[in-house]
Amino acid sequence: MPRPREARREQVPTGVITARAIVRSPYFAAGVDEVRRGLPPRFDLPEADRDWAYERGRAWAILAPRDLDPRSNLAVRLLEAAVARKWII
Repeated sequence: MPRPREARREQVPTGVITARAIVRSPYFAAGVDEVRRGLPPRFDLPEADRDWAYERGRAWAILAPRDLDPRSNLAVRLLEAAVARKWII
């Protein structure tokens, strides 16, 4: 049975971040690179990725053409569009 809404707790604190900041993150780049190299996820990275950029990079890499530069303005627009469609959170 679900708990009442006010009793739910979030797993981690959340905040606002821009698509451009996510794309510039080294965690985003690592996630993209690992998908493109066919590597399994490393969700236990030793550093804290509080913006979930690693997971977003992995998801973005699945959606994006392989030749799209993940640091480009088009990459930012693709991420924004994917978030708007709730393909990436």
